[in-house]
Amino acid sequence: MIKQPTINYNYKIIKSGGYTELYIYHDRTMSRKDDSLKKLLDSWIEETKDVKAENEIEKEKEEILENEKKKNDLELTDKEKELIKKIKKEKKKNKKNVRRSKLRLRRLINSNLGQYQELDKFLTLTCPGLKDRDEAVRLFKIFIQRMRRRYGNKFGYITVMEIQDGSRLEDKTKATNDIHFHTLLFNLPYIPKKTLQEIWGNGIVDIRKIRDYKDPAGYLVNYLVDDDTLNIHGKRTYFPSKNLIKPVELLSTDFKDVLELYDKLKREIVFTDTFESEYIGKVTYVKFKNMEIERLIENEK
Repeated sequence: MIKQPTINYNYKIIKSGGYTELYIYHDRTMSRKDDSLKKLLDSWIEETKDVKAENEIEKEKEEILENEKKKNDLELTDKEKELIKKIKKEKKKNKKNVRRSKLRLRRLINSNLGQYQELDKFLTLTCPGLKDRDEAVRLFKIFIQRMRRRYGNKFGYITVMEIQDGSRLEDKTKATNDIHFHTLLFNLPYIPKKTLQEIWGNGIVDIRKIRDYKDPAGYLVNYLVDDDTLNIHGKRTYFPSKNLIKPVELLSTDFKDVLELYDKLKREIVFTDTFESEYIGKVTYVKFKNMEIERLIENEK
C-alpha cells in the first residue's frame, strides 16, 4: 500500500484569474493528504460503476421515504428509522457538496475568463423530452466529439446541466422538466448558430457573447442546484474540459507568504470575514480582486 504524504498548513491562498482568496486558520494547524493517487483510482471506479444498480438503490431509498410519509401514525421499526435517518443525512451532505461545487466552479471560471485569443462565449443546448441524466451526458459527449473533429482540441468548455422545472420562468405552467445544458466556451472561433445547431442535432441552440452578462461566473454557478435527478451518488452536474487553466493553490505555515500577499494586494480587498467553525475553530477569510486583470477582461469583451 502506497502511503500518501501529508501537507501541514496554517494559511491557504487560492489564485483564480483576477481573484485571490486567503484563509487564515487561527486555532489549529490544518493537514491534507496528497490525494492525487486516490483521485486517479476514484476516476477508474467511477467509469466502471453499474448505473442500473445505482438506480435501483435510488428507487429503494425513494420508496422508503414515501412509505414514511404514508405511515403517519403507524410505528416505524428501528431499522426503518435508522435508514430514514441515514437517507436524510445523505441529502444534507448533498446540499453541502453543491455549495462546495459552486465555489470550485466559480474559481475555475474566473481562472479562464479573458485568458484566450478568441472571445469567450455562452452556449445553451436544449433537447425536448430529455429526462434521463445518463442519456443527457451521452448526448453532450457526442456533441463535444463532433466539435473536436471540426475545430480541434484547442477550445475549452465548462458546462452545467439544468432541469427546466419552471423556477426561472414567469409562467410556471411552461415547465418541461427537460434536461438542458448551459456552456461556457473558451478559445473557440466564431461559428454560425445554424452550424452549431446542425452539430448538436437534438434541439435548439443559443449562443451569445460573454459581454451580454455582468457576472458570467455567477450566471453559470446559479444553475447548480441540489436536485436528486442530477445529483446521483455525488456525480457531477457540471463538466469541465481537461485543457482549462486551473486555480493555483498555495498551502503554507509561513506567515511571510501572507504578508507578501497582503502588501501586494491590500488596496484591492473586496471582502473579508472572520467566523468560527465547529471542527477547525476561528478562520479569517479575505478576498482580493486584481483590478488590472479585470480591466483586461473588460477590454476582451
